[in-house]
Amino acid sequence: MLKYLYISILSIFLYSCSCDYHMTKIKKKCPHVLEKDTLLVHDTVRISQVKKDTVFKFDYFQKDTVIIKEGRLTMKYFYNTTDSTVYLTGKCDTIRIIREIPVPIEKTVFKYDFLNSNKFLFALVLLLLSLILIVYLFKKK
Repeated sequence: MLKYLYISILSIFLYSCSCDYHMTKIKKKCPHVLEKDTLLVHDTVRISQVKKDTVFKFDYFQKDTVIIKEGRLTMKYFYNTTDSTVYLTGKCDTIRIIREIPVPIEKTVFKYDFLNSNKFLFALVLLLLSLILIVYLFKKK
């Protein structure tokens, strides 16, 4: 019974010390450690070339060839006098669209300053070096 009590207390402590808990605590206390950045995602949409044509017979049509170009679309009307057929074709070139999609992200910036975080250790090392220097100077005399 006592063993289960220890396990439950230990599991509560292990659960409360998660990484997410500490990160939310840091974000609340020090919001300046969060840096907002924008990530650009390049997306390319490609629509391949499209062609359509048709042939039909009719007794009277205009006998000229007509080509109409509008942007990427080309339409061609052609009358064949030998067999009285009309050819109508349409072609649209390949369309390629490149988009940049901005995605805002937050990243945590941790700038470690050795001297400010270890002032006690730095002072202790300076004290120790000065004591060694004093002992060295007194032994020399």
